Amino acid sequence: MAELVRQIRRENVRALFIEHINDPRLIEQIGRETGVRPVGALFSDALTDAGGPAPTYVAMMRTNTQAMVRAILGH
Repeated sequence: MAELVRQIRRENVRALFIEHINDPRLIEQIGRETGVRPVGALFSDALTDAGGPAPTYVAMMRTNTQAMVRAILGH
């Protein structure tokens, strides 16, 4: 964990993401220790229902890409 915190600082990481099906506490702790805030969830192993932001593989990839671009641009 300590090496991960050092690497985040060293590489000037600007955003942390939480996987939407995992417990966010570890990422939140890393955020507190590095000063980098978690900016949202990414989808990986599971899609959302039909009304959610990632009901298909293509929608999941689009949603994840948009979230990463917003984080890079600081929005």
